[in-house]
Amino acid sequence: MLSMLEFSMIHADSRRAALEPWLAAQLRGARFSLAPASVDASFRRYFRATLPDGRSYVVMDAPPDKEDCRPFVHVARLLRAAGVHAPEVHAEDLARGFLLLGDLGTQTYLQELNADNAARLLGDATDALLRWQLATRPGELPPYDEALLRREMNLFPEWYVARHRRKDLTAQQSQTLQTLLNLKTSITLSTTASSVIAGSASPEFRTITIDKGTGDALRPDMALIAPAAGVGRVILQGSRASKVQLLIDRNAAAGAIVERTRAQGVVVGTGADRLRMDYVSGAADVKAGDMVVTSGIDGIYPKGFVIGQIESVRRGAGEFSAIVIRPAVDFSALEAVLIILTPPAAGAEPVAVTGSNQDRE
Repeated sequence: MLSMLEFSMIHADSRRAALEPWLAAQLRGARFSLAPASVDASFRRYFRATLPDGRSYVVMDAPPDKEDCRPFVHVARLLRAAGVHAPEVHAEDLARGFLLLGDLGTQTYLQELNADNAARLLGDATDALLRWQLATRPGELPPYDEALLRREMNLFPEWYVARHRRKDLTAQQSQTLQTLLNLKTSITLSTTASSVIAGSASPEFRTITIDKGTGDALRPDMALIAPAAGVGRVILQGSRASKVQLLIDRNAAAGAIVERTRAQGVVVGTGADRLRMDYVSGAADVKAGDMVVTSGIDGIYPKGFVIGQIESVRRGAGEFSAIVIRPAVDFSALEAVLIILTPPAAGAEPVAVTGSNQDRE
């Protein structure tokens, strides 16, 4: 299958040769100059057609075997009907994938935004969002399902990484990315992805620094998960970075349940590469090999995420004196995490991320 870049290089001239006479017919023979306007993460291309009198239009070229223009036309008309500023479709040739659109200009919102006009411009943007939401009608648009979400997210490695950043992901990076995408699509909680940019400067504290902060709506005590399991919680955040206390930190704790028997306790960090489960009833059925998951009782970690597997149990009087857990996460090799933005609801099961003990071996 051709990439977007390869397709554009092979077919650009033939597509443009067909586009120009079509455009001339729509403009009734008026002279025009044609220049690239913008691109997006698809096979579509956009040109700006400028006329001698200063008027301008945007022309879309969307190969019909790669892109379907009908949803674009439909949504553009829905937006305009809702009172939202959107391009007007002046002419269309759906069979060939050509659209003649109104030109919204070259100045972006970000370029215009400053301290003096921020309240007005952001207020206008909020009003537009409200108008669009109020105009929603059942059956007008297809559901944004998992298949569509996966297609959108899979544009990242090809469009952004390869084309715009001109980099290739390693096999390990590709695997990590795909695992995160699988996890993101499998949970019902709102999340945002983040990269680990630093570890702890002191062995006394088991923390990491991530590349998201208050500018990304992060708050204290937001939980983090990795593809395998729970990671830790946000403890300190700046505008663009945050410090995360890992579960293995000696001051960390999380409500926990033994998955097989539902025995409850508290998992605490040891400062090393193992966890300890405290406050487990002496009558509880607990044994090596049992999986331990979050209980949600602490109000930080949503219920049902894997913590690790019980490695050893040494009984004491009344309570278990030592329950050692091998974490599901390799904290020394963390590169990417998901931050849970949704506050955990009491008793809610966000996702069945656990499996049998054999699945986790």
